[in-house]
Amino acid sequence: PEGALDLSSYADGTFHVYDVDAGRIARTYRGLKLQKPRTSEDPAHGNWTGADVYELDFSDFTTPGRYTIVAEGMGSSKPFEIAEDVYE
Repeated sequence: PEGALDLSSYADGTFHVYDVDAGRIARTYRGLKLQKPRTSEDPAHGNWTGADVYELDFSDFTTPGRYTIVAEGMGSSKPFEIAEDVYE
């Protein structure tokens, strides 16, 4: 906890859903939300990372394609797919 990564300054930050195939930003969102604080003591759903865990909610974005998430000042995710049969 004393040396844990502090991402609280990014809490109101901007992040983008980037369309890999089109080479452009598909949608922009604002706000990283704290999902689980590093001090969480819930033994059933504990925070085993030892750091605050944030979430980026883009659940309303459902356009099929290949994307990355780009969080300004932080970096980007690995490419992922949105599709009806993505789990197959």
